[in-house]
Amino acid sequence: MLEIRAGTGGSEANIFAGDIYDVYVKFCKAEGWRVAVLEESPGDDGGFKNVVLEVQGDSVYSKMKYEAGVHRVQRVPATETQGRVHTSTATVAVMPECDELDVQIDPKDLDISTMRSGGAGGQNVNKVETGVDMTHKPTGIRIKCTQERSQLKNKELAMTMLRGKLFEMEIEKREAEERERRGRGGGGEGGEKRGVVCV
Repeated sequence: MLEIRAGTGGSEANIFAGDIYDVYVKFCKAEGWRVAVLEESPGDDGGFKNVVLEVQGDSVYSKMKYEAGVHRVQRVPATETQGRVHTSTATVAVMPECDELDVQIDPKDLDISTMRSGGAGGQNVNKVETGVDMTHKPTGIRIKCTQERSQLKNKELAMTMLRGKLFEMEIEKREAEERERRGRGGGGEGGEKRGVVCV
């Protein structure tokens, strides 16, 4: 799964997130991967506030995992009337697909409520509570799914997204532990390491 979220920069950040979405969709199609939009929140002036994609194919995670992080652009946006350069950001999260064996979720750790989905799909989505709002209590991760016309499918989709996010958190934790272990095992000189964060 691939999540693109607009960062700082207002409407221009939404447009930038939309540009990133377009680039990734073209790349995925060039690789022969299947892409489906699971969740989207369009921006007011175009682009997206948030969009989640399901990408299926060979070696998706290994090719996309290095795209995760904060992306930044400096440009004169289409919404700018005085020609000033703006800096905008968008965050990309790449989550590996995992199954129930990889991530165990205790049903007692979930707070699940239903809602009306709204939007396209006929009167069913407006009258029946087909949408699912799921919160994982231990981590505070909240997922809303309104894409499908059935509550069961939305619940399954929300569980898949939650499993992916929890699996990604576990991978990040293991990688951090591995970096720390390697840093300590370098002969005991205690060389100080400094990181620079570019946003």
